[in-house]
Amino acid sequence: MNDLWQQFLASRGATRETAGITRFPAHPSNAGAQMAELSHLALVAIEGRDATDFLHNQLTSDVTGLSAGRWQWSGYCNAKGRLLATLRLMRDGDRYLAEVPQALAADLVARLRKYVLRAQVKLHLPDTGYVGIGLTGRDAGSILSDAIAVPAPGDHALAPVEGGWIIQVGTDRWHCYLTPDAAMAAWDRMATRAIPTDTDDWMRFDVAEGIPWILPATRELFVPQMVDLERIGGVSFTKGCYPGQEIVARTQYLGEVKRRLHLARAPNALDPGAPLAGTALAGQTAGNVVASAPTGDGGFRVLAVIDTETAAGGEVSATQTGTPLAALERVHA
Repeated sequence: MNDLWQQFLASRGATRETAGITRFPAHPSNAGAQMAELSHLALVAIEGRDATDFLHNQLTSDVTGLSAGRWQWSGYCNAKGRLLATLRLMRDGDRYLAEVPQALAADLVARLRKYVLRAQVKLHLPDTGYVGIGLTGRDAGSILSDAIAVPAPGDHALAPVEGGWIIQVGTDRWHCYLTPDAAMAAWDRMATRAIPTDTDDWMRFDVAEGIPWILPATRELFVPQMVDLERIGGVSFTKGCYPGQEIVARTQYLGEVKRRLHLARAPNALDPGAPLAGTALAGQTAGNVVASAPTGDGGFRVLAVIDTETAAGGEVSATQTGTPLAALERVHA
């Protein structure tokens, strides 16, 4: 995190935990919007004459069909079709920006650089030049427009602004990536109408919407269909080859996806990658946790890949702790 930005947040009452979570003092919950800092996410820049073809040949989505000012979900797989990363891929003119978890950004860049070879492509590791702010709520659009002095971008849109970019990431939800000076000014303007919220509290929006961020603990656990990546527009079955493409396609056309993404409730947090057990698969792993986040009422919302038969008819719990998962439902059914 940028030192100047960190000092600024501290002056606004924030504290930083070792796990990368930023916390703020409690605020009234009746505000029309919530805001958060996004240091758990990062932007990777990919540019150069061959950037489009390079990414199209490496990722699961149709990069050639991505228009400037738009974004799409995509995945990066190993040769066995297992996800190494999921990313929000944006096109900013002739270059691309990939939003990924901070914990995976350096690894993603290192892996992709191995395949650049003679292509005219440059990949830039995240640096402290930009910081992220999230904004959501019924009044978020008007707050954002007032703070940045431009209309809030619409569905799946990326808008360049002075000092960075604004991305519409969900219903009444935006991510802003700005230079530290621009971010500090925007934060204070937004804070007059929006309440700051903790990082893990912000993560609950991604969990509730079924956004399957791959993290170090879940790397190489899932094929794209297990996390519903094809159902949110992150997989093309008509494009050419990419790493793991044959397995991903075979899984799709032979109907061999027996594990799917589910939402559930739990009494406590569960770590990404934590194995799950089910009564319908005695002695076998029934799935794995993708993410969990607090609901605000003392419980936790859990996003997990679970065997569909087990989820439909049996009890599911964390293998190591015995924590039960309740109210299971498919996310993108």
